[in-house]
Amino acid sequence: MLVLAPLLSVVVVLLLSPLQVASQSLANSGACPATSGLARDVGQTQTLGAGEAAYIDRRTKVVQQAWLDKLSALNLSSDAVTAMIQKDPPRIAFAMSGGGLTATLFNTGYLQGLDARNATAQARGTAGLLDLFSYIGGLSGGSWALGTLALNDWPTVQSLHDNVWQLEDGGLPAVPPRLSATDLVSPLVAALNQAGQLLSGVLTPGLSVVNVWGTLLAGHFVATSSPFTAQWSDISSTPSFQNASKPFPLVTAIDYQGAALRPAGGNATIVEFNPYEFGSWDPAIAAFANISVMGTPLTGGNAPQDGQCVLGYATAWVHLLLGAGMHRWH
Repeated sequence: MLVLAPLLSVVVVLLLSPLQVASQSLANSGACPATSGLARDVGQTQTLGAGEAAYIDRRTKVVQQAWLDKLSALNLSSDAVTAMIQKDPPRIAFAMSGGGLTATLFNTGYLQGLDARNATAQARGTAGLLDLFSYIGGLSGGSWALGTLALNDWPTVQSLHDNVWQLEDGGLPAVPPRLSATDLVSPLVAALNQAGQLLSGVLTPGLSVVNVWGTLLAGHFVATSSPFTAQWSDISSTPSFQNASKPFPLVTAIDYQGAALRPAGGNATIVEFNPYEFGSWDPAIAAFANISVMGTPLTGGNAPQDGQCVLGYATAWVHLLLGAGMHRWH
């Protein structure tokens, strides 16, 4: 059992830098990007957002050719099959399960076995199956896997292993290798609750443990010179997204309002996030909003009367997404 008193000061010191980064990445107010059309109702229509729909149109053309190539390689092509693929190719979504870092490694390892760039997959006949997917989604540890792939423009999994993850450092960034995520939970919460005076010059109103947790993860999974300033919307500017060469990324989380550390009910609302928007198809929300104005109170999809929106979550959202994707405590 951990001795909290001496460990508390160690945890606080370790978290000072992530706390500062998380505080600085919190959103600020600014002029809204538009006065209307910032949110849409999906209760009746259940239609895709414009950005997602346009991506899937482009992705479908890529998938069509991938199907034809794969079936030809397997000697399964025919005029009838070709006509079917050209008219309406199958639409497949790949879902990545949760389970912390174990799930991250399992999911990425599985995808490596479907990647056309993998020589072993080529030898086993599974190479190229990744190219057949229209969508890819993840939650919890699966969201870590999706984030590290999409934010880094889909490098090979071997490249992520060798150059980004730094698994020999214990699985968490800026944390001693012998402290696991489980070991950190109680001390981390205690540090935030009991070290108010020490951190009074660092903490920003609205900062939560999820911000700090996600900031730690961003430094671990994002391979840029400034991983803590990475934006979730950066995905849409990567070459693989621009040419629709990879599946459309979705991350899901539960709109959980229960008591801390208790399982959510079976009817909990599922919230979805993509590079363009966030929201839910479930009746409790049945709406999606532009991700660039996350945190802004909208009325009928319109901006506030003063024209000021909450901005900056495009940056903070990488931290929040990675943190909320596997947020185990409150």
